Amino acid sequence: MNNETLTRALEARKIPDHMHDGVRDYVLRHIPAGGFMSALFSNELLAFMRADEKNRACMEAWIYLMVWDLPSACWGSRQKVEAWLAEKGGCDAEEA
Repeated sequence: MNNETLTRALEARKIPDHMHDGVRDYVLRHIPAGGFMSALFSNELLAFMRADEKNRACMEAWIYLMVWDLPSACWGSRQKVEAWLAEKGGCDAEEA
């Protein structure tokens, strides 16, 4: 996955604009996400409680983004998130 592909997916799924940089940092550069995204990618229901109004309104879009667009290794459980963050370089290290 590269920046262009991820940007198209974020826009197509209508993920709130203010979340795009955080998703890019997490998915492409393996930089820890904030509380909401960390809970979301860890498959914790608590993500709903941590979401701001815009993210709560598009929770279904977040799920579609994860299932259809993001690498499966970067979401699904706390262990998968921790393993993702432990990887060096990221998906597009040459673009970072």
